[in-house]
Amino acid sequence: MLAAYLRLSGFFGLVVERSIALARTPISLLAVIIVASGVLSALFVNDVVCLVLAPLVLQVTKRLRLPPVPYLLALATAANVGSVATVTGNPQNMLVASFSGIGYRQFLLREGPIAVIGLACVFAVVWLTYRRELRTTMAPHAIESVTVHYPLMTKTLVVVAVMLVAF
Repeated sequence: MLAAYLRLSGFFGLVVERSIALARTPISLLAVIIVASGVLSALFVNDVVCLVLAPLVLQVTKRLRLPPVPYLLALATAANVGSVATVTGNPQNMLVASFSGIGYRQFLLREGPIAVIGLACVFAVVWLTYRRELRTTMAPHAIESVTVHYPLMTKTLVVVAVMLVAF
């Protein structure tokens, strides 16, 4: 539900525009997608991250005239790897934490470094596999205006923050 509210508020549209602004090359766009996917999947269930970000990745690659496959593979694998970091990342972690009694912070401290190493491996594998396709230059792009409903976005982000603090 939180992801749906963020989408309705225009949050993900802002993420697309910021990602395009940050990424000067196809390789840096790959890194941005991997980091964003990994971090978001640590906070939310990884399936939701893939469902929400896949259309955004397709939108960005289409606008920049880049091949979508490397970026979609990076999204899927980084979401899976990033979900290792926290209790909320995937249902298996929730089960492990509930049966073992490991707290959220303790879980993050133990598994977070593994997730970071895994995300670096995802970047290396995708880059090595698709390095020819990623050598292309990015098409010039204009910044599009994004309709944002700031009150809804603010309320939803506050709920997300409260949820994370509660964990």
